[in-house]
Amino acid sequence: MLSNIQHKLVLLGGGQDQQKIQKMIVELGIEDRVILPGFVDNPYNWIKNAELFIFSSDYEGFGNVLAESLIVNTPVVSTNCKSGPSEILSGELSKFLVPVGDVQSLSDKIVEAIDCYPQIEDKHIDKFSAETIVKSYIGLLDQHV
Repeated sequence: MLSNIQHKLVLLGGGQDQQKIQKMIVELGIEDRVILPGFVDNPYNWIKNAELFIFSSDYEGFGNVLAESLIVNTPVVSTNCKSGPSEILSGELSKFLVPVGDVQSLSDKIVEAIDCYPQIEDKHIDKFSAETIVKSYIGLLDQHV
């Protein structure tokens, strides 16, 4: 609501808060703007066709879905929770990291990302390639031999 954008919001997955989320959607009067497909076996079609991927975790391990979103050329806005997002959204993409719990900043960055997100280039995703990762492992092994 803060962003005042008219885009559809797709919430993939399910869980213990599903009914609470559905109730909140009704209370906010945004039933026509929220899609709840539940758990899907292959979320990549949703992610690839999204205009923006929003990651609002309070904490996370390495955010595979952030890297995967960039790989399929979907812009990302994320909370800067520990271990993950800042490793993935680096360089000019780091300006789309917001403090955990800062709803206003998240809203502002969503609007900014929709209006003007940098082109996702190979330099943003090369670090996730199998070749790069294997070279890193070999480098670590060489240090201990």
